[in-house]
Amino acid sequence: MTKSLRTLLATALLGSTAALSAAVFTVTNTNDSGVGSLRQAILDANANGNEGVDVIAFAVPGTGVHTITPTSALPHVVNAVTIDGYTQPGASPNTQWTSDDAVLLIEIDGEAAGDDSGLVTGSPEGGVRVRGLVVNRFQTNFALGEGASLEGCFIGTDPTGAVARSRPNAVGVSASAGGDVTIGGFLAPQRNVISGNGGPGISTTSARIWGNFIGISAAGTAALPNSIDVDVLRGGSATIGGPATPVGAPPGNVISGAASNGIRIVSLPDSFVLIQGNLIGTDVSGTAAVPNGSDGILILPDVELPSSGRTLIGGTFPDDARNVIAFNMGNGVLLGPASEAFCAVLSNSIHSNADLGFDREPFAGTGTPVLTVANSFGGFTTIQGTVEGSGYPRIELFSSPSCDPSEYGEGETLLGSTNANGGRFSVVFPLSLAVGSVVTATATRQSENTTGFSACRQVTAEAPLAVASIAPTSGDAGGGTPLVVRGSGFLPGATMTVGGIPARDVAVVASSEIDATTPTLSAGTLNDVAVINPASAAGQPLQAAALASAWLADFRDVSQEDDFHDSIENIFRRGITAGYGNGDFGIHDAVTRAQMAVFLVKGEHGVDYVPPPCSGAFADVACTPTPDFAADWIEQLYREGVTGGCLPPGNYCPNQPTRRDEMAVLLLKSSHGNAYVPPPCTGVFGDVACTPPEDFAVDWIEDLYDRGITGGCSTDPRLYCPDQVNTRGEMAVFLARTFPLP
Repeated sequence: MTKSLRTLLATALLGSTAALSAAVFTVTNTNDSGVGSLRQAILDANANGNEGVDVIAFAVPGTGVHTITPTSALPHVVNAVTIDGYTQPGASPNTQWTSDDAVLLIEIDGEAAGDDSGLVTGSPEGGVRVRGLVVNRFQTNFALGEGASLEGCFIGTDPTGAVARSRPNAVGVSASAGGDVTIGGFLAPQRNVISGNGGPGISTTSARIWGNFIGISAAGTAALPNSIDVDVLRGGSATIGGPATPVGAPPGNVISGAASNGIRIVSLPDSFVLIQGNLIGTDVSGTAAVPNGSDGILILPDVELPSSGRTLIGGTFPDDARNVIAFNMGNGVLLGPASEAFCAVLSNSIHSNADLGFDREPFAGTGTPVLTVANSFGGFTTIQGTVEGSGYPRIELFSSPSCDPSEYGEGETLLGSTNANGGRFSVVFPLSLAVGSVVTATATRQSENTTGFSACRQVTAEAPLAVASIAPTSGDAGGGTPLVVRGSGFLPGATMTVGGIPARDVAVVASSEIDATTPTLSAGTLNDVAVINPASAAGQPLQAAALASAWLADFRDVSQEDDFHDSIENIFRRGITAGYGNGDFGIHDAVTRAQMAVFLVKGEHGVDYVPPPCSGAFADVACTPTPDFAADWIEQLYREGVTGGCLPPGNYCPNQPTRRDEMAVLLLKSSHGNAYVPPPCTGVFGDVACTPPEDFAVDWIEDLYDRGITGGCSTDPRLYCPDQVNTRGEMAVFLARTFPLP
């Protein structure tokens, strides 16, 4: 868990120091007004000038549930306050991960309030925190302002969380602030049950939605439908769930039982929606159906603005980022018509949906991988295929017991991933699949766009000649590195080449393994690894199989022991850089601002992207008659709002080295859009001031740290070295971690 998340949890559970001495206003009856009423407590808290966070507590006499029935709108909450239903004697928060056993004894029923909303919060400094309440039958039960948090509540249900109490088209929670709204949390006591609402369970432009039951009962087993469970309208940077073990446990959500879509997103330019660790269409176990009435996730373009927003569903890191999207009555995931949004669907379990697992309108079959081999033999499974087009390096492979009726299968179990080299891929997994089961694949372009699932390939039990993997994948260009080649169909007497040069000491260990030693090769090159079976006595010709670009002959200045080696290999294999072209990478050389522009645009858009010609935005970057190095890439970075150049205004300073503090801003703007604003700093690094006057880019630097992209330049003491120039080796690490390349 990152530092920023730990800080958020600590604040949520313990409150601030100021809150310990703040005023407490106690609700002692269920009257709609007057002394001891909730209405009066809110008015008193609003009028209080205390700089701390006040508390509205409950001590209504008697046992059982106490219902407050306002006949008009409650006052908006405009000062920092915690409204705590768990202070009512006998109430207690949830203790379970796979159900909700909270005892809630304060109910606010809006049936008599007309079209007014229930609890409405402003955006006071210090925020508004609401916990432990049952709120139902308002037109909007909660309307949350910036800085608000909502936890441990039942919204749209009765106090048992088992029966819907709503009105037609009523909204459970509306959060339309600038993004600093938290609904739920990382811990079991923070879970909300947001179900049974006649309209959306949650309607938001930007919010953190963590650890809730949405559209499902408190037991986690039965549908209590919202019209839509989560509705992200013209969104900014919504986060729905987070890495969870098991899937669906906080911070993951259970998002099921909706009358229509589980999640609907209207994507805007520069928006980013992250969906991880959720169960969508299932019960809390992830195995039984509680279907959403239409698509599990629907992504639509805004009717007024063409969308280049991003949605990440699942992820490649950490391992528990996947979602389970199953049993929905429409598609598992649908990217709607005419949408230009980027949507990456990675590492999820998607199965048993009535329509396609993932559909991009028009039909998902367009551009999907084509599987040519799915063979399970001798404890190993070999899968081979092709993918049309370019820029789709990550191939994910899935198994399912049977094929989707459309023949474009879904993907119940992720087997793993591989790379597409030259449009081809081949991989061997050390596992057995049942003959007659099916395998499917998706292809993802630089973690931005995922194709639909491929047509199913039925698993057979033969042993074709195939080279699936090598280990290690790189070594000294001078040769002599021991190499283990895995695949299938290797015959005694087989030979092997690396980069067309015969390997040394070739030994066929088994039909699925060859051991050899690499030959001498040119430094800084990618080389095919080929296995050639001998001709048979019956005159069968030689058979050969190759794994394209499998072996990297290391750069002369990047040893296997170098801390930057793996990241350099990563970006080199993706074509982001080829080094200097003479066998050297320039690992310790400074990255110029011109080089940086090429790296960032390729990292964001893929190695096959070609920017439009420059038009002369910067006085020191020539476009005519012969464009300067990287001129087109520099202007693309400028067009995207990632950089405005350097001083004096109107210049870019292409040959100037890039500093580490500048790089933090450029990386995050490239990967999250120019509208992205990082969370406030907390003071991680000793050489980057977080208190006024703050150092340049301190929020951006700490965001890199919280995301695991950098650990700084020193750990004891922890330093970032913001003024140092960024080397090409460091840049490789930043790129590999910022843009999640396979």
